[in-house]
Amino acid sequence: MFLVCDKTRSARATVLREKIYSAGYPCAVSEISEIADYLPLVRIITFTDVFDDVRRTPYDNIRVIALGHGFVNSALNAQRLEYEEFLFPELERVRDEFFHVKEEWILQFGKFYDDGIFMSRDFFQVYGNIVAPTEREYQIFRYLQVVSRLCEYVPAERICRFCYPAAKIPKKENEAAKNLAVHVANLNQKCEVSMGYHLIEAKRFIGYRLVKLY
Repeated sequence: MFLVCDKTRSARATVLREKIYSAGYPCAVSEISEIADYLPLVRIITFTDVFDDVRRTPYDNIRVIALGHGFVNSALNAQRLEYEEFLFPELERVRDEFFHVKEEWILQFGKFYDDGIFMSRDFFQVYGNIVAPTEREYQIFRYLQVVSRLCEYVPAERICRFCYPAAKIPKKENEAAKNLAVHVANLNQKCEVSMGYHLIEAKRFIGYRLVKLY
């Protein structure tokens, strides 16, 4: 969904990714040369001193947010945010724009999205059916809610990069598949009890996606 990029997996990129993830937004971190391994994306987040390197990649259809005081050419499908504290309101705005959230859909404790889902910080509802996920399950759901509109299935390893805290991301592909399968099974079990069906669909050796609700 959101990807923090730098020339290397730098400390500044890693710290920023953890801040974004902790704020509740599925986010990964990568070197600029690895962007292809994280598609599809809603935004690339980088720094003004490496912005030109990001725009030299073949992903100019993905809007870039560049942090810092340097020059950023907004004509290159990009915007500059001078200070980090401006980033989080922008990420929330981007998410609302993606789901066409209207002002009247925003309540004090949550928001309605155009796919029949209501989300608060601690739970979500699907057409009125309440599901109370763990923090990890919530991140997985939030990520798949977006990317399932952009592609068919997402591999387990990629989901883990966006939805797990850095210290918990499995190092090997088979570990990621086993670890993620447990969280998805638990979340689907809660959905089965609340809604009568599984919310996340799995295809063996290919990946996962949210079932179509819209």
